[in-house]
Amino acid sequence: MAEAADELSRDGVEPDLVVLLDLDPRQSSARRTRPADRIERQSRAFFERVRAGYLELAAGDPEHWVVIEGSGTPDEVHQRVLAAVDRCLQPTRRGVSN
Repeated sequence: MAEAADELSRDGVEPDLVVLLDLDPRQSSARRTRPADRIERQSRAFFERVRAGYLELAAGDPEHWVVIEGSGTPDEVHQRVLAAVDRCLQPTRRGVSN
């Protein structure tokens, strides 16, 4: 089901890289500094299902998806994203040889 929703939302566009910032829903909720909106008021079970769906998508297409641990400071997460993108841009990673 998650895969069908993902395909529908992309409308035929295939990204070179999808970066998934993974964070336990309890941690995410604890970080909120403003009142919860309609989606943020959903149950923890809802967010666990959403998280599981995205992790399933990532596991099913590891060539295009990279999962980044989302806990820590913004700078720590930023450094993890930069390192993952850098690894994905390496020529041997994409099947290109020098």
